[in-house]
Amino acid sequence: MSNLTKLLRAERERCGLTLRALAQASQISPAFLCEIEKGTRKPSPDVLRRLCSSLGTDYRKAVKQRIKDLETLMLKRFGIED
Repeated sequence: MSNLTKLLRAERERCGLTLRALAQASQISPAFLCEIEKGTRKPSPDVLRRLCSSLGTDYRKAVKQRIKDLETLMLKRFGIED
């Protein structure tokens, strides 16, 4: 599970929102949000901004988590382990 995935799920649970409620508030489908939370799909910057807005979460914090995920992925891809 990615850093961003963990952050979004934790914030949704902290807010007491169901997957369906957050999806509706963010104007995305519940299926898409489920895939984001499972880590099988990545949100576009626009979708991430809407999710953060709906959750009251700092967008910059979420972007930083996404950058960490990308850094980890690239290090693994090039055979460099942390």
